Amino acid sequence: MRSHKVSDLNADIEKGHLSSSLCHMGNISYRLGRTMSVADARSTIDNEYLLDSFDRMVEHLKVNNVDLEKEPITMGPMLTMDPDKEVFVGDMSKEANMYIKRNYREPFVVPENV
Repeated sequence: MRSHKVSDLNADIEKGHLSSSLCHMGNISYRLGRTMSVADARSTIDNEYLLDSFDRMVEHLKVNNVDLEKEPITMGPMLTMDPDKEVFVGDMSKEANMYIKRNYREPFVVPENV
């Protein structure tokens, strides 16, 4: 970015944006989440692929001596993103959208259209 040469970038700008957005979405869900037991967390998952991933994560933590009674799981909501507007929609969208952008103070305001 500093050199202003596309050839110096490690990835295409859009791919980098989308990739980092996935990480941000996970962090936002985590911040909106609450701690719960493994059984309660498991009961919130209704997708067999996610359930399989969850079970493998729990097993991995057990193998590595993480006591989930002492360190409970933080389970965040399943968030849905409108890819065109880049805002959350559906359940918990109002709360989640609060994390998308900061409240800036003058004169450090980032314009809506850059």
